[in-house]
Amino acid sequence: MQCENQQSAQGRDPALLTALESVRVRQPGGIMRIEAAARVVLLAGSLVLTAGISLAEPAESAAPDPLFDEPDPLFDDDFDDEEAGFPDPWENSNRKIFAFNRGFDRLLLYPVMRGYAFITPKFLRLGLRNFFRNINQPVVMVNDAFQLEWKDAGITVGALVVNTTVGIGGLWEPAKHMGMPRHYSDFGQTLALAGADTGPYMIIPIAGPTTVRDGAGALVDIFLRPATWVFGIGTVIILYRGGEGFVVLEEHYESIRELERSSVDFYAVLHAAYSQNRMERIWGRRRDRWPEDKGPLPIQPEAPPVPSAPPAPSAPSGD
Repeated sequence: MQCENQQSAQGRDPALLTALESVRVRQPGGIMRIEAAARVVLLAGSLVLTAGISLAEPAESAAPDPLFDEPDPLFDDDFDDEEAGFPDPWENSNRKIFAFNRGFDRLLLYPVMRGYAFITPKFLRLGLRNFFRNINQPVVMVNDAFQLEWKDAGITVGALVVNTTVGIGGLWEPAKHMGMPRHYSDFGQTLALAGADTGPYMIIPIAGPTTVRDGAGALVDIFLRPATWVFGIGTVIILYRGGEGFVVLEEHYESIRELERSSVDFYAVLHAAYSQNRMERIWGRRRDRWPEDKGPLPIQPEAPPVPSAPPAPSAPSGD
């Protein structure tokens, strides 16, 4: 059943799955579940707590079930035993934390978010999303440089200048219409391009899903943010991450709720969706840098360019 749910996640609308990962505010610096990131204040301690709980889990052993564990030649050619998504050796503790996070969402986060959406005009909500994305651009620029993506770094600098000035502090995004669209880059991506493995998939209490590699990268991103050194880490986490998480959650609330309602096992679906979209975020813009020794790149292939229509034949002249 879990495998079926993961496969269903991978077959969903790519726009919906991209929404899940692209706003990954379930962890600092970005994730795959969308939450108010004021909770990120617990990230460092939660990483240690989750790892300790998971390492303390007793190994489960079960006798093979002849009905399900015996090889079936009808299906063995079509399906392998490898589970979709990042490795999840801590699934038991992850599911317990995931259940706690969902309770927190229903009791506190979602009601407050709906109140925010009700009293805040749509144009202001869009402006706030643009604002928070704009002030994250220094982190994107530094990671572009770390990744030797010099063209992307130049675009980020140009977009930051234009959106901050012409766009009045980033409330509007005129740079997008000048050929400088925003992209996302973080230190977890930098580690991936340097060859670091993802490590286990994990659910952080209050903060949400990540991996060991991306969780560590998110902590580095906090210190790459200039405001951290001006206002202090506590102020940045509460005001910046909390504010960003809130406005981004409002943007994708209905999509997330629909995904939850349509899932038999929401944990498995979210795990697959997070993994797929995180891979897309890391490698989608740099497919040529995927190591060949790792086999085919496990993301959707690029769509072929749409051929331009041939010019219509001119009408014959009457001469």
